[in-house]
Amino acid sequence: MINLSEMVSTGHLTKLFDGRPVDDARVHELLQLIHTAPSSCNLQPGHFVVAKTPASRERIAKAMVNGYDPNLPKIRSASHVIVFCCRTDVPQDYVEELVRQHYADGKFTSPKNEKDWRWLIDFARQLHEGERHDMSSSLKMQVYLALGIALLGAAQRDMDVCPLEGFSPQILDAELGLTAMGYTSIVVLAIGHRSTDDYAIGTPKARLSFDRVVTHLDD
Repeated sequence: MINLSEMVSTGHLTKLFDGRPVDDARVHELLQLIHTAPSSCNLQPGHFVVAKTPASRERIAKAMVNGYDPNLPKIRSASHVIVFCCRTDVPQDYVEELVRQHYADGKFTSPKNEKDWRWLIDFARQLHEGERHDMSSSLKMQVYLALGIALLGAAQRDMDVCPLEGFSPQILDAELGLTAMGYTSIVVLAIGHRSTDDYAIGTPKARLSFDRVVTHLDD
């Protein structure tokens, strides 16, 4: 298993894959990690679409147009592609689905648990829909927690990855029928084995200094 600290300190996200397949079992383990990712109020706003065949990955590639063409080789040379999707809102029927699941999983053990949770949901709605008008951004940030877990989980399983925001969500949403499901695509994660032609291999990290980006209030 890869040393995670070393990977983060010296590694680079993959710019080109070599086309070799990744074992489905390892990808399934990764999806299980993503499935259990945390979210604010346990809203679980994410949905994840997986493509592994050339035909299904080509459906994802349809969204790499109008300036996003440089991302096409990454999609086509990858083994698997995961589309990270996010709810566009939090309708009441979805809230009730969550309530039922909380009871089924033993998260709610009394009506008081449910009442307290519903208060949190109402507060979040009031805050993000009424006061800040940023519900969409709030939901997306929660799905990015799952992306972070996916990057770390992939590294631990010796899988190379590249997250991509360079695509047309409108095209991808239409291609995958996401709008009708109440979701929108926000980021694509390509998974595979790094090609030896990847130009990033062996290049140094370029980061602002530690003191430039970290502030200690107690110093």
